[in-house]
Amino acid sequence: MAMVRMKFHVAVTEESLDRLNNHAKDERDREDAWIAERRRGLLEPGMSRRAAAAVRREIRVQAARMRRTGEFGGTRDDIVTRAVREELQARGLDHEWPEPPEGELEAPGRRWGTPPSQPMGGGGYTHRLTVNLPYDLGDTVRRAAYWTS
Repeated sequence: MAMVRMKFHVAVTEESLDRLNNHAKDERDREDAWIAERRRGLLEPGMSRRAAAAVRREIRVQAARMRRTGEFGGTRDDIVTRAVREELQARGLDHEWPEPPEGELEAPGRRWGTPPSQPMGGGGYTHRLTVNLPYDLGDTVRRAAYWTS
């Protein structure tokens, strides 16, 4: 069963986006190397198609488990999900929040095409990142943002 996700569009610096993309690529390469090594070690010449398929399936299951536990970085969404959870915990915001008043979450945000905001001082959030968080985490982020704003 697929996990329900909540989509966020985030303004980021070019440097932050580059670091995230590089980290995700490094993690993908590390995971691919692990999978290739496992296949070399477990798939034997002359193995039946059914047995080989079972081995490959078990390797996929194990890799997915390792992504969930953080042993592999996974996708950009996985990396950002772990970082958001850690940030909520560090700020003491990882708890149940009341539902915002009716209609508040539907209020319009920044219009599409509006330039990203600029931080105080030099530099700016010139790039966009779309991230899909697990629904429960996304809901916590939205509620925490509403009640702490």
